Amino acid sequence: MTHVETMDEINAQFIDVFQKLQKKLDEKRSSKHVDLIKKMNDIIDRDYANQNLSLNSIADELAMSSIYISRLYKQHTMVAITDVIQDVRMRKSKSLLLSTSLSVAEIAEKTGFTNDSYFYRLFKKYNGITPNDFPQTA
Repeated sequence: MTHVETMDEINAQFIDVFQKLQKKLDEKRSSKHVDLIKKMNDIIDRDYANQNLSLNSIADELAMSSIYISRLYKQHTMVAITDVIQDVRMRKSKSLLLSTSLSVAEIAEKTGFTNDSYFYRLFKKYNGITPNDFPQTA
């Protein structure tokens, strides 16, 4: 500020300072959002087998609004948190189908699905094949 001579130069200095502050605030906010999304992903990875895992249960654990975390998650990942829960459950179920001799009903239960028929429908929708036929094609 000691090298400025006009009001325009003073204004330019202040604008520069404010822009730098805004950038720092945005970086801090973004970092907090990334940490929050990581926490949500960790909860999903930890609790995927729990049939009660949902957007609301995650929001309750984080003591936050389900609407807020849903919007935040979607804005930063371009995927709905409920879709991530289903994706993790599908990945785990495919792994169990290939690596264990558990029945499809047991695998559905171990991966958080509330009933077998829903698991069958969703598995076929995701993979184009039934869970019974999956091990033979993999």
